Amino acid sequence: MRLYNEAVSSYTTKTAETFSSLIDYFKDCSEYKDLGDKSKRAYDGYLKLIEAKFGLMPIGALEDKRARGDFKEFRDSFSDTPRKADYVWTTIARVLSVAKDRGKIAVNVCGAALRL
Repeated sequence: MRLYNEAVSSYTTKTAETFSSLIDYFKDCSEYKDLGDKSKRAYDGYLKLIEAKFGLMPIGALEDKRARGDFKEFRDSFSDTPRKADYVWTTIARVLSVAKDRGKIAVNVCGAALRL
């Protein structure tokens, strides 16, 4: 029983107030569901990378203008593969755009029209 409890305690749980919850929400929306299988597979790969890095980030932090810098640094970590770097950025921006359009967040720090 002790070993089980130790193993289970290492798992992190998703809450309704993290980037992971926005990724899950995005996958439940028509913007994702209406994609073809090939596009979904591509998104899934990038979403997995993003979730591993930012999944536990609270929604409040996502709306802080400084988060844009964190996302840019993450994108830049793929600078040896510029196309992948661009897709990582585009995927983050898309998840946040859908969340903002549907009222889940107030600010999309990756949006082109962001005024800080």
